[in-house]
Amino acid sequence: MNYLKKYTLLYVEDDETTVSIVKELLKDQVKEVYTALDGYDGWKVFKQKNPDIVLMDINMPKMNGIKLSQKIKRVAPDKPIVVLTAFNENNLLHQFIEIGIEAYLTKPLTSFDKLKEPLDKIATLLSYKTIAKEKDLALKKSETLLKKAQEVAHVGNWEFCFKTNKFICSAMLYKIFDIDKCSVTLMYDNFLSLLYYPNKELMDKEEYVCSIIHKQSINTIHKIKTVNGKIKYLDEQSIIEFNKKGKPIIAYGTIQEVTEKYQYELKIKESVAKLEVALESAKIGMWEWNINAGVIEWDKNTYEMLGYNHNEFEINYEIWKSLVHTHDIERVHTSLHSQLELSDIFIIEFRYKTANNKWLWVEGRGRVIEKNMYGDPIRLIGTHTDISHIKEYELILKNEISNKTKELKELNSNLELKIKEEVAKNREKDQLLQHQTRLAAIGEMMSNIAHQWRQPLSAITTSISALKIKNDYGILNNNDIDETNETILHSAGFLSSTIDNFKNFYKKDSIKKRFFIIDAIKDALNIVKATYDHNFIKIELDIDYGISYFGSDNLLSQVVLNVLSNSKEAFDKDHIDEKIVCISLNKVDDTIIIAIEDNAGGIPSDIIGKIFDPYFTTKHNSQGTGLGLYMCTQILNNHFNCGTIEANNNTSKYGYGACFIIKFRTVDLDKEIKNEQ
Repeated sequence: MNYLKKYTLLYVEDDETTVSIVKELLKDQVKEVYTALDGYDGWKVFKQKNPDIVLMDINMPKMNGIKLSQKIKRVAPDKPIVVLTAFNENNLLHQFIEIGIEAYLTKPLTSFDKLKEPLDKIATLLSYKTIAKEKDLALKKSETLLKKAQEVAHVGNWEFCFKTNKFICSAMLYKIFDIDKCSVTLMYDNFLSLLYYPNKELMDKEEYVCSIIHKQSINTIHKIKTVNGKIKYLDEQSIIEFNKKGKPIIAYGTIQEVTEKYQYELKIKESVAKLEVALESAKIGMWEWNINAGVIEWDKNTYEMLGYNHNEFEINYEIWKSLVHTHDIERVHTSLHSQLELSDIFIIEFRYKTANNKWLWVEGRGRVIEKNMYGDPIRLIGTHTDISHIKEYELILKNEISNKTKELKELNSNLELKIKEEVAKNREKDQLLQHQTRLAAIGEMMSNIAHQWRQPLSAITTSISALKIKNDYGILNNNDIDETNETILHSAGFLSSTIDNFKNFYKKDSIKKRFFIIDAIKDALNIVKATYDHNFIKIELDIDYGISYFGSDNLLSQVVLNVLSNSKEAFDKDHIDEKIVCISLNKVDDTIIIAIEDNAGGIPSDIIGKIFDPYFTTKHNSQGTGLGLYMCTQILNNHFNCGTIEANNNTSKYGYGACFIIKFRTVDLDKEIKNEQ
């Protein structure tokens, strides 16, 4: 093999003819030829090109061959140099040998043959050096990678020669044992002591003795306590080699710290043990189905659940099918396929035949853990749970439900009769309440009529008295009679209209229609006007006149009238200089709000929560029924879209008093009209 073609060559010669000849001879033999015509230029080219081989003359201007060789060897001791000269003097040869050149040749050169042998030797040597260097680099790289790998994996290696008693180990072994490499040198004996600390007695009884006697490798886990008191778990893998006579000659192996792994495996073992106990206690068995292999595996709990010994028989699909109740097979298949189309998890219930030929209800839960390339399940795992007690409870519950359903039907039949009876009683009570309310309203009406009639009756009495006095004194004339007659007729007309107004108010029906809320309020105000005037009670209005509602204006007027009457009675109890009742009307979203507030001193705190209760009154029994405000709640709830009325005490610009707030939501007018039709 021509190694020379892989290398570059520098030829330094002051004779240009010789340079041309040598360059021509070498052009096909080396990779590339660099040239220089004196030692100085040769040094410059050497530094620039760093050739693999240097060929030079001795006698050259500026710098001769000896000095050039010395400079080159000083910076590159291994650089091969061949001297080519016309002189053949021993003293020069000795100088070049001292410098360390590789070959010394004499001119003239007429062919490559004279150069071939020394250059081939140099090329071969360079090639071997390159290979050795590459191997050395690869070895160093491997050692570096090995060192890093040992650090990552917490692995240390060691080697012991029984003949020389020499022990070699990696630096990681010191780290594993938590010892300082500078203060302690590991030997085979203290290595074993550390490996078996604090159980040194095991050294003579276990692995090492057995491995030497039986010529076996060692593969074991050591639990050690380091000199720092730290507990560690170490995985040892080692081999002992023996000579032909059976004597150990060398031992080598690895030590890996597996503390975290070992402790994790211990926890897993503990968890598995606990799981097995829990599964056994809960009567839960495990199973695995390899569809491709046609094999089903049961654990001990499943066999024992059915009354068999563990692994009493092998399970495949046909045997499994023979153990399932015939009425359940098709249902199980259908349920299994439908569930697996949507998910990798399924739950099914079916019956197994036990060893004593009885049927045991089980719940099978499973999960697909492996599929083929088409997405079909090929491996499943799951559990069997004994649910026979649940099925027994379900049967008991089913019978209980059947019995209770029968009892409930009978109870409902009786309840319907009781409901009808109670409804009839409630109607009687409602009629009685309405009758009592009507009587109370008539009483209120009579009181208001009396107030309305007081002024016209007084006018009639005064006119007749004046007419009598004039007649007694003989000063009566026709004009006086006419004026008195007109006054009496006017007052009588007012009395008659008052009767009609009150009669119309209380006899008005409750037909639903669209009306403006202010009109219903005014109807109530007309009734109490005379009473309020007589008691010097002033009415203030804050009204949105455009608010309307579809319903009974008369019923709403009765609610307002009841509240106004309560305010009037509140003023009777306390002396208030300026008596004011304020009525406000507004709408928030779809809710109509009527607020009626006074400055009569408020409702006592001990009764404010009772004023809407039926038959609750603060008047004497002969003066009140306690139904007015209660009927307000009934009217609003039943006739005004589940409306409400509430009362509280507050301070307004008029003073401290009670505030009644009436709220009801608007209705769909078209829908209500349609319902009425």
